[in-house]
Amino acid sequence: MLKKLIVASLFAVIGAVSVPVSAYAESSSATLDHTVMTCLKDAVVDREKVLDTGRRTFNSFVNVAYDHRAAALEDAYSNTTRAAVKTAVKTAWSTFKSEIKSAKDTWIKTRTDAWKTFKTASKACKPPKGLEDSGNSGTDGSV
Repeated sequence: MLKKLIVASLFAVIGAVSVPVSAYAESSSATLDHTVMTCLKDAVVDREKVLDTGRRTFNSFVNVAYDHRAAALEDAYSNTTRAAVKTAVKTAWSTFKSEIKSAKDTWIKTRTDAWKTFKTASKACKPPKGLEDSGNSGTDGSV
């Protein structure tokens, strides 16, 4: 009698566990609406284009800042007085820091705007839960 009770309990547990798993398997393999997926894909493509352009612009601004710094420091050390060298070096580094900050600020704004636009566009597509990737937006900031 105890064996029958254990076996029956075991089948009940297996049945309870397998129902949610099979229901999940069916919903995760269901065919997605073509219009919704095209809309979502377009929103992703648009976001990625903006992010790509923004990152390339950031890199370009940083390169220019380094070029400006190199030229300014070369000029600074061409001066003939200690005071002139110190002033020019300080100005070169101050300008460099300002240009780098401007590049970062521009990148942050571009990134933030791209993700905001994407969230609005993807929400309008009404995708099934779990297909939006807005949770990854912070990854762009760490690059």
